[in-house]
Amino acid sequence: MIGARLLVEFEIPDIPPSLANHRGHWGDIYATGSRWLELAIHHGRAARMLADVPPAVSGDRRRVEIVQHRTHLLDPGNLEASVKAIVDGLKLRHARRVKGIRAELSDLWGAGLIFDDGPAHLDLVVTQAKARHRAEQRTEVKVFAAFRQSV
Repeated sequence: MIGARLLVEFEIPDIPPSLANHRGHWGDIYATGSRWLELAIHHGRAARMLADVPPAVSGDRRRVEIVQHRTHLLDPGNLEASVKAIVDGLKLRHARRVKGIRAELSDLWGAGLIFDDGPAHLDLVVTQAKARHRAEQRTEVKVFAAFRQSV
């Protein structure tokens, strides 16, 4: 059985768009993803520092619960896809293209709440709730330290 201890929780006062069916210019899609990546890094890092939680290291297993409060609910596939940039922002670091250079990648330091988003390090739960008004739309993120419990 796997248990979990709450490390941090924070709220982003907006909801990520569903980019799975987006029919726009690639530059607009990239800019939207980058905005959400930066929001996750900013809010996640601030929450981690306020809670005095050290950055995740290799071998740390985390459970991340993301709840989107939306006026228009998404189908399950689009809901999962909409949080990709948020999860990327929670990672300790990830590679990112250097502006103007196609082949070169640069490390970008993230929030440090999860070491990696692979199945060895992350249990991801994404849900949604109906918001009555656009002003109530928001994204809640909770990060737990997962551990094995003896039965």
